[in-house]
Amino acid sequence: MANAQSNYVDIYYLKDDVLRKEMIRSTLSNIIKEIPTAEQVHRSYIVNPSQIEKISGNTRKGSIAIRHIKEEVPISPKYFLGVKEYLQSRP
Repeated sequence: MANAQSNYVDIYYLKDDVLRKEMIRSTLSNIIKEIPTAEQVHRSYIVNPSQIEKISGNTRKGSIAIRHIKEEVPISPKYFLGVKEYLQSRP
């Protein structure tokens, strides 16, 4: 998962089964170019879709749960239906 704040991006990743956070100076759009498997779910968030556990709420106010991350990630109406369809099509 990555969370953008202006020209900084917090990147969360697992290393040796420990969740780590690293802040880098970049934009979310640059991170998306570097990680083609990442999916944008909000204007400030991108996630690894294989790490999504569930989607909650509706198209007006939704959120997703990500493995190994305690707080839920907001999902904007623009991306809600696409993520929901992705989760339903997963085996």
